[in-house]
Amino acid sequence: MAQKSGGKRKSRKAAPRLPPIVLIQWEDSAQAAAEWQWLDQVRGPSIADCYTVGFLIARDRRELKVAINLGLRGAEAEQAAGIVAIPAACVRRVVRLRLSSSPPSFSRPASSGRAAG
Repeated sequence: MAQKSGGKRKSRKAAPRLPPIVLIQWEDSAQAAAEWQWLDQVRGPSIADCYTVGFLIARDRRELKVAINLGLRGAEAEQAAGIVAIPAACVRRVVRLRLSSSPPSFSRPASSGRAAG
């Protein structure tokens, strides 16, 4: 979409198509107790309530994969880092988070040849 501004045309980049941003509530095992215990006196770890927020990049019957970081080239997500695989059987709830507006358009700063700082 082109817009006129002071006689000059500016082209507006399309907002990137991102995977959904989600909050996942899930359960995980806790760290095993290291010491020996009598079976009638067992105490120690219990199930941990966990929360993960990120980009839902894959989901099937077995697992959900959430990425913390995405690498874009143009308007498409091409790479991901900080990926967590959560067993689907452990998921209690998935909430899709919505942005209050369109994702911001970021552009690279012009290189001045000098280091910032």
